[in-house]
Amino acid sequence: MTELLDTRVVMGWDSRNWAKGLDLWKAHLPVGGPLRVLELGCGPGGLSMWFAAQGHHVLCTDTGVPEPSVMALHARHGLEDRFEYGGADATSLPYVEEFDVIVTKSVLGGVGQGGWELIEQAVGEIHKALKPGGVFLFAENLEGTRMHAYLRRRFRRWGSKWHYFRLAEMRGLLRQFRSLDLRTAGFLGLLGPKEPVRRALGHVDTLVFDRVVPPRYRYIVFGAAHK
Repeated sequence: MTELLDTRVVMGWDSRNWAKGLDLWKAHLPVGGPLRVLELGCGPGGLSMWFAAQGHHVLCTDTGVPEPSVMALHARHGLEDRFEYGGADATSLPYVEEFDVIVTKSVLGGVGQGGWELIEQAVGEIHKALKPGGVFLFAENLEGTRMHAYLRRRFRRWGSKWHYFRLAEMRGLLRQFRSLDLRTAGFLGLLGPKEPVRRALGHVDTLVFDRVVPPRYRYIVFGAAHK
């Protein structure tokens, strides 16, 4: 597998579990292309690259202009002509019906550190920035179990501040969209101290826990919300 398609590059943390959302997202992409895509909170830039590798044009943003390493990653694969870069505040987007796709990974939970009202504001801004018929693709952390809550408080410096969603809460948050497809995954993957361990645990999740653990006890939610 090349770096371009490697889910460890695309998704980063607990990549085997988080990458389970990619097939869902691909199934919900608007027909035609190339599409105009906005990624909010791009981080290392791997997810933006996944869209660009499919021929789409991507505005890759973070709270500030993305790091030079993000641009270097894209250039290394000859994709730089498919990118624009900039800073964006998810709660105040200067766009109206400009994008076919807006994508976020672990962004709304971070926005929620400032309160639920900011999450609602960000979703409203995303809805406004999508073209009619556009789609909001997202992956966020669910509450999971008491075990997940304890581990986050104990080992993640942001664990007590982040907003971890409930499925019903996510459905209500996205009620302004005309359709919503939600899926869940991940149970053990959160336990791994390093990525090789997380990937091994993610494999066990795929074989066992994604089949037997109820959705409300899993720790990741993926979705596609159509405007």
